[in-house]
Amino acid sequence: MTGMLSRTGAIFFKEMQDLKSNLGVLIMYIIPLVIVLLYRGFLDDMPAGFTLGFGLLFMFTLVGVYGPAINVAEEKEKNTLEVLILSPARPLEIIMGKGLMVLITTAVGGVLVYLLSGVGGLELGLIIPAAFLLLGACIFLGMVVGILAPNQTVAGTIVTPVYMVMLLFPLISMGQDNIIATISRALPTRYFFQMVLSLTGFPEVGEINIFTHLLFLLGSFLITLLLLIFVFRTRGLRAG
Repeated sequence: MTGMLSRTGAIFFKEMQDLKSNLGVLIMYIIPLVIVLLYRGFLDDMPAGFTLGFGLLFMFTLVGVYGPAINVAEEKEKNTLEVLILSPARPLEIIMGKGLMVLITTAVGGVLVYLLSGVGGLELGLIIPAAFLLLGACIFLGMVVGILAPNQTVAGTIVTPVYMVMLLFPLISMGQDNIIATISRALPTRYFFQMVLSLTGFPEVGEINIFTHLLFLLGSFLITLLLLIFVFRTRGLRAG
């Protein structure tokens, strides 16, 4: 166990070092923060709860889904993943180290979104567990795409519409009863977004059951985790 934690930690710190020099990935963390600042600066009538919810969805889907998919696919394409596989670290430890880096850095990004949104008095005891369940589901989904995709181009082609649907469908389906609203009911982002709006007093969201939403997020977390385990066991980290 100690050796596993040590190797996972080594992968984590390696990913943190790589992040510092990866401008493309760093920009993904910055975009949601810029969006929140623009909302606060130019849309005075925009409720802070909506700004917070949109900012968190943007951070979690853009970085949480897109980031791991491109990261794993890039390493496969450049054959740097082969070096990691030949190192003492096991494939599972590589996945855990990469996921831990995305989890921690995106969580920090989420805290910054919260601070910049101007929301006060939020029930963090409910939002924090919901945020980690959603973020975990996003990371697992991104890693599935990264493992399956042979290169960055394919990974980007697959994951871009996925994270765009997860980000936009909960927003544009509010108060609607159409195909987009039907699809959004299957998305964990919808339930997280509704939780944020409800807990910040956004009137248009109506009455919701917070704990039912949390259960849906937990289910999404477990389903995507099982999917990742299945893909990892059947596909591994083979290139191509």
